[in-house]
Amino acid sequence: SRVRFVAAIILGSVDDPRAVPALAAIAERDGTDRWTRAAVLSGVGARMAEFLVAMTQATPRQPEAFTAVMEDLGRSLGAGAPIAVARQFFAQMAAQSADAGSAQLPAVVGLIDGLRGRAEFKSRPADAVFASFETAAVDRIFATAQALVTDDRAPKRQRLSAVALLGNATFERSGATLGQLLAEELRAGRLRADHDPDDLDLRLVEIFRHARTSLEETGANTLYLAIGFLKWFETPQSEKE
Repeated sequence: SRVRFVAAIILGSVDDPRAVPALAAIAERDGTDRWTRAAVLSGVGARMAEFLVAMTQATPRQPEAFTAVMEDLGRSLGAGAPIAVARQFFAQMAAQSADAGSAQLPAVVGLIDGLRGRAEFKSRPADAVFASFETAAVDRIFATAQALVTDDRAPKRQRLSAVALLGNATFERSGATLGQLLAEELRAGRLRADHDPDDLDLRLVEIFRHARTSLEETGANTLYLAIGFLKWFETPQSEKE
């Protein structure tokens, strides 16, 4: 894999159309490694459209690698590609089926994350980015996400992406589905967090260490669990929370 990592860096500096399929082949094989993904996507540069064609037309050797690359590709397109290219990517993903190995929802989540980082969307509601796409395509994507969220047999990666996608929608569109999911999780004795497993583990360990240090130094336990938050205003006319 180290050889292919170096090859990806070298191919990124080659101004030849044949470099793009070669980068796609490396991504399909070693896409689970984040450094290889970074090397491939940085090497693709302005050739994102050609790379997208190479990735979507090929049969992935490793579905997990393909999914990881497509999610990062979506994020890169959302952050820096012309809106027309982002629309094309969204339409392609919406047209796919969400079978067990599909990168459909992770790719769309990456795209939405990238778009929300743009200046024109930063100060707007979370669901504003969906106005950039065809209504029928948006409806298909959300229908898929709503079906996966409550399907215990669906792959974990797909369900997590479905939850993340619905979290970017309006309450009217996703509130009932997410409410049903949370109710089922609470009945099963589980709590949901808006973080991926690795990030969640890091945060929990950090919280534990701070709480333990506080207990050892002051004798006071500062670790509490808060579920739900209330926005409170001093008077009906107050603008400050």
